[in-house]
Amino acid sequence: MSVLAICGDGIVEPGEECDDGALNGTPGDGCSSECRYEHPDQLLGAQFCTLSQGGWGAPNGIANGPGGFVTRYPQILPVTIGAPGRSTTVSTQAALIAYLPAGGSARALYPGDRTFTASGDVVDDGGGALKGQVTALTLAVHLSEDGGAPQYFGEVELPRLGFCTQGLTPGDDGILGTEDDELDPDDPIAGPFVFPASIAVNQATVNDVLVMANQYLRAASSAPRIDDVNTAATILNQAFDGCRRVVPCQ
Repeated sequence: MSVLAICGDGIVEPGEECDDGALNGTPGDGCSSECRYEHPDQLLGAQFCTLSQGGWGAPNGIANGPGGFVTRYPQILPVTIGAPGRSTTVSTQAALIAYLPAGGSARALYPGDRTFTASGDVVDDGGGALKGQVTALTLAVHLSEDGGAPQYFGEVELPRLGFCTQGLTPGDDGILGTEDDELDPDDPIAGPFVFPASIAVNQATVNDVLVMANQYLRAASSAPRIDDVNTAATILNQAFDGCRRVVPCQ
């Protein structure tokens, strides 16, 4: 026996993306009168290129294969995470492939300052999954800054509301990750992606997420929660994985 969803009863039921109960229909509260996420208009149409940890760490493919992001734009390395006293620097493509992906509970890096140049240099440095997400996100910001992808990713403000993305295909230049990329109508819309409420506040940006994460990696922070920071970094890496554009959620 199927039960019809009742928009406005405060219960998210099949067919609804959200349900804010007594606030149903309040303009700008994040949930429309149809129980759909209200789209963050300031982000609509924005497109960026990130990769998952596995994408950055794979020996071939979109990052490290012929024509991959790191291969085309070697200047995005080195990448350093943490801070002096508890830091890791990955300086080469070979070390990056050996370093990612990383797993385990999010935590601080081990004491000391390490530089991984060759694959054989890579050792356990602590950090858990957080170090991998921060490495991946830092590389995406470097890629954006160095002209290898749509610019200003680090300055993007995190939307308080849920958002969705759709994949891109190369434009006339035949290269994925440039300004002329086109929307791929056959790619499924992903999302909605929703940041933890503790993170998407006070006009926080992608760069702010990296600051918060690196504070935890250097064992010098307690708020927001480390799991919320790790979640925010993970969302950013997933939402634009392989180059994607923000589109209305359906």
